[in-house]
Amino acid sequence: MKKDVVIKVIIVEPHKPARVELIPNSLETLQEIVGGYIECVREKDFDIIINEEGKLMDLEPNFDLYNGLDFIAGTAIFSGVDYDSGEFKSLTDEQIKFISKIFEGRNKVDTTN
Repeated sequence: MKKDVVIKVIIVEPHKPARVELIPNSLETLQEIVGGYIECVREKDFDIIINEEGKLMDLEPNFDLYNGLDFIAGTAIFSGVDYDSGEFKSLTDEQIKFISKIFEGRNKVDTTN
């Protein structure tokens, strides 16, 4: 599969509403958004892209994972992934609805983009 130049993602920053954005599909852009080297937390149908050293850098806790057994520190990017090529891709409408529902109780998801 050819790498998408621009992808639709959800960005979740601590204490801010989650938002849907179109971003360039580049390592540099992902690193800029999370503030450092990236690490991917693989979920069933999508990836959560985070700062690899977020906890070591004492970034602000963002949200819990695995029923409170772990947490994400700093900004997180939810992205689709092509498991064959390993490339990031846009989230589907279904994925956006699913992820948005997760953050409904915490804050409103901005889907205007």
